[in-house]
Amino acid sequence: MRSIRRSGSAAPHSNWSPTVNAARYSPPIGSLRRRPTGTDSVPVHLTTEEFLQAVRRAVAPGGVVVGNLWRRSHNRLYDSMVRTYQEVFDELFILEVFGDVNNILLALPRKQRFSRSELALLARKVSAAGQFRFDMGDLVEAAFFHAEEKNQEGRVLRDSDLGQQK
Repeated sequence: MRSIRRSGSAAPHSNWSPTVNAARYSPPIGSLRRRPTGTDSVPVHLTTEEFLQAVRRAVAPGGVVVGNLWRRSHNRLYDSMVRTYQEVFDELFILEVFGDVNNILLALPRKQRFSRSELALLARKVSAAGQFRFDMGDLVEAAFFHAEEKNQEGRVLRDSDLGQQK
C-alpha cells in the first residue's frame, strides 16, 4: 500500500495514516485507509476540492474512489463533503450503512449509469480488492442513492477555507 506523502515523509495525524500538504498533492495514490483508532472526524484537509481533485487525477479512468463519511447527525460538514465530491467527480453513489452512523460514497471520474445489480457487482469487486471486512455489494442491494442532483445544503470545501474552520 502506498500512502500520500509530502516532502518524502508521512507524519501521521492521530486517526489517519497519511497527511497531505494541501498545496502539494502528488500522485500516485495507491490507497488511503483510515486507521482503526478513534472515531473523531475526517481531517478537514482530506475533504477539500483540491484534495479530491488530486485523488481524481490519481485514480484510473475505469476506477472508483471509495469514501466513508459520518452521517449528518454525527458530522456537521456531511452535506458540504457530499457537495465537494459532487463537484469533483462525474458520478456519485451513496450507500447507506444500516445500523451504523456512516455512509459509503462511490465516486467515479466518468459518467456511467449503473443498474442496482451492476453497481453491486462493482462494489463487490472494490470490497474484494480492498480486502474489506464486509461486502459493499450487500449495501448496494439494501440501499443506494444516485446523487445526481447537487446537494444544496452544503458548500464546496476548499483549501482556502481551512484557516477559518475550527
